[in-house]
Amino acid sequence: MQPPLSYALMVGLCVLLALILTWGGRFAIRDAAGITPIHLNAADWTLLGFMVSLAILAGICVSRELPKYYPADSAQIVFLPTLLLQALFIILAVLFKKFGEAKFSYGVFINAKTFGMALKFFAFAISCVLLCGIIINLFSLAFFGGLPESQDIIEVFLGIDSWNVRLLAILSIGILAPVSEELVFRGLIYRTLKGVGFFRGALNAVFAASVSSLLFSAIHANAFVFLPLFIMGMILAASYEKSGNIAVPIMVHSMFNFSNIFLLSLNESVCR
Repeated sequence: MQPPLSYALMVGLCVLLALILTWGGRFAIRDAAGITPIHLNAADWTLLGFMVSLAILAGICVSRELPKYYPADSAQIVFLPTLLLQALFIILAVLFKKFGEAKFSYGVFINAKTFGMALKFFAFAISCVLLCGIIINLFSLAFFGGLPESQDIIEVFLGIDSWNVRLLAILSIGILAPVSEELVFRGLIYRTLKGVGFFRGALNAVFAASVSSLLFSAIHANAFVFLPLFIMGMILAASYEKSGNIAVPIMVHSMFNFSNIFLLSLNESVCR
């Protein structure tokens, strides 16, 4: 592909992505249920900080012990601490709601409308992320002469040769990750940032969604997936605002992760 054609294609795809995101933003705003902010006092911040520190410390302790039982390059070294952290953060979100002084509800209910809205946002999210991924690949080819490296966790997943371990990885990626990350990033961080109230009205929601999405992207620690995951985070926040139901972003996130697992597994079987 000649560079001028590559640049033109990138510009065209960027314009298309901007149009899709603009349409999606208007869809999310229209008839939105709305999510109330969470206002934390000093005691709540102390409790939350203590619980997060305890969860991270537990994950570090387990990570240090695992090399005694598994090879250093094994999938268990990656996924067992991840599973533990995901389970602990789910427990953290539940316990903080119960024992914190800030009274709020995540809004969890499942019905036909929940599934319908989740499917709409999933279609929107995967279209945007795939389009953004194509733009990044074109950019990488044009300026660096090759495709970007995949995430380390993808390489680990593809290298698993045991179905027992692969099932643990699928449980982590497809179920526990969506539940734990949505409870933390949308259920707590997004709503807490809304409660800080630097701005008013819709602008405050955009600020909270942007910061929580930046953090969501940063924890995945890969520069080339930063922008797609940031867009994904914004869409997940929009789905929460639109539905008023944390089950919707959890379902969207889960469907997105399972679709990635399916595509990776399909690509692996084709390449063999």
